[in-house]
Amino acid sequence: MDGLSRWRLASSDMDHARQEMARFFAPSGLRLDTAGGFPFRLELDVARVGALLTGSYSFTMPLTTAVENIGGYQVTLATAGTAGVRHNHDEVGVDRHRAAVIGPGRDVTFRHGADFRPLAVVVDEQALHAELSAMLGRPVTHRLVLPPALDVTHGPAASWCRLVRLFRDESVAKHSLLEYPLIAERLRYALIDGMLLCLPHNFRDDLDQPPPPAPPRAIRRVTDAVNERPERPFTVAELAAAGHLSVRSLQDGFRRHLGLTPMAYVRQVRLGRAHAILKRAAYGEVTVAAVAHRCGFAHLGRFSSEYRARYGESPSDTLRAGD
Repeated sequence: MDGLSRWRLASSDMDHARQEMARFFAPSGLRLDTAGGFPFRLELDVARVGALLTGSYSFTMPLTTAVENIGGYQVTLATAGTAGVRHNHDEVGVDRHRAAVIGPGRDVTFRHGADFRPLAVVVDEQALHAELSAMLGRPVTHRLVLPPALDVTHGPAASWCRLVRLFRDESVAKHSLLEYPLIAERLRYALIDGMLLCLPHNFRDDLDQPPPPAPPRAIRRVTDAVNERPERPFTVAELAAAGHLSVRSLQDGFRRHLGLTPMAYVRQVRLGRAHAILKRAAYGEVTVAAVAHRCGFAHLGRFSSEYRARYGESPSDTLRAGD
């Protein structure tokens, strides 16, 4: 499981800034051209969880940035100011209402003023295609194609952009929930899945079709896997693989047969396992935190609140009652 990694840079050295930006956003290199008479200054915040990266940055001067062979699928939002983005034959204006969407391997030119404050989210191409394959339940044989521009003012795309901003805000916050690998991993999957489910692309019609029904034996394979190792940090894609199902068939099958989502079932089993351990343990023999961690809960406060909601008492009350 991938945890959160963070980098922060403030530099007045253009060569150093160029190298750092290329490291995160342009493995094949980039070029920075500034307007004459302006002092150079870059401030950059980058956060990565596995195949997902977000970066927010600011310059103190107008700038043209030329990127060769951009890495991954990149969406650039504006938190302030405006920019012009050119890739292949597409020209996109980026502002509070519109984002630029750039596919892997493109050569891109960004032009903006000193007031532009972008927020970029980058998803690794292989990871995005793997998640799409899991959703469809079949291999993806050709590249995902997203539109060059995205209206971020309403609809599913606006919801996805709010999630991107939440991830960015948490990535720079002290005592962030993203410091817990399990939570960071789930939010990463939410953003990657959200890109596939909320943004327009050439596989939308396939994803919008009703999924094939999941037979009860397939759902049973999944529940058996969860009950065997409830502490394992399952993802929805891993649960689907255990049942030999697509992600959409898995989710539909759980709703039909069990009346809850796959991850809600995982939490239910974990809570039951924790309850059984606390009931039979002698007070002082174990701690609530140790039991929570053993059963797959990364956040003690959330475990305690879910436990109380289900059993009507705190985990420590159950532990003391068993003494």
